[in-house]
Amino acid sequence: MGRTDFAATRAQNDRSAATKRRVLDATLACLLENGYAGTSTNAIQQRAGVSRGAMTHQFPSKQELMIAAVKHLSDVRSERILAALNSMPASQDRMRAGLRLAWAEYDGDLFTAALELWVASRTDQRLQQALYEAEREIGQRQRELFGDLMLADHEKPLSRAQVDVIARLMRGTAVTNILRRSTTDPDDIVEECLRAVGRS
Repeated sequence: MGRTDFAATRAQNDRSAATKRRVLDATLACLLENGYAGTSTNAIQQRAGVSRGAMTHQFPSKQELMIAAVKHLSDVRSERILAALNSMPASQDRMRAGLRLAWAEYDGDLFTAALELWVASRTDQRLQQALYEAEREIGQRQRELFGDLMLADHEKPLSRAQVDVIARLMRGTAVTNILRRSTTDPDDIVEECLRAVGRS
């Protein structure tokens, strides 16, 4: 392959990746605003500003699109936490700061979009499997975040069981807040999590 051919192929791949990202971002926005039932491929296409052909080339069906959205959701949530942790001053209480970052993801729009997908997966086995795999990946990333990145030199890493307790506590609180249309003070949930794993 010549240099010109390589450059053309790379440019095409970049355009394809950009289109895919726009479609997936539009999917999450539609899920958040309209719920799963109100999210159509037409609405996603219009919001993403892409042609029908470009979208169906990437995602032939709504099911394929929703499954891809699950992975995208996991990636976006992890990217945001990692970026925030990496910019954190060394002097900061990394455990509490990391928990606040994790809570911000559970308490935000992305979790609400994920909840829409979980409800839809009750009658869609492929979507349910994709969500299960994404949740395992998120769990692994959380364990890494609650390991070296979130700890001061003198602190003992949290065990897998402790991280799972924190995730369940945050997930349950976030769902309760959605149902009750209420809010939880970030410092309160952080301290509750630390007490639950014996780190208060």
